[in-house]
Amino acid sequence: MTKFRTILNNNIRYFIDNQNVKLSGLGKDFGYSRSTVSNYYNDKAIPDIEFLLKFAQKFNVSVNDLLTKDLSASDFVSEPEVEYNRQNKDKEIEYLKKEIAIKDKLIAQLEKMVSQYEKMFDKLDNDIKRVEKNAKDLLPGKDVVVNK
Repeated sequence: MTKFRTILNNNIRYFIDNQNVKLSGLGKDFGYSRSTVSNYYNDKAIPDIEFLLKFAQKFNVSVNDLLTKDLSASDFVSEPEVEYNRQNKDKEIEYLKKEIAIKDKLIAQLEKMVSQYEKMFDKLDNDIKRVEKNAKDLLPGKDVVVNK
């Protein structure tokens, strides 16, 4: 058995087994008998190009990858999946940029509110000191403390 045939058979088995695809269902979808698909699965026959094209399309891989790469390797990502991931990452980046802009605006608003509250507290402290002074002036000799 050639290396190419071994790789192809391993890949066919990998996708069928890992996607829980029934041989009869795959044959029906592709216009092949269950026995023909079973022969491809069990490496008793080599699939024709039409089967390879349909198989590659169904599992989002290229025919070249089916024939030349061990697709059961954990680091394999199909070409369509790479493009899909790239598009999703671009969308995610745009979404995150918008989120950052919104959060930056919220931070600016919160900083403004903190500044306003600090001014209010400073004014309240001054008011309390003024009330204490006025109370001492009105009640000489008494200890006057205003609870904060």
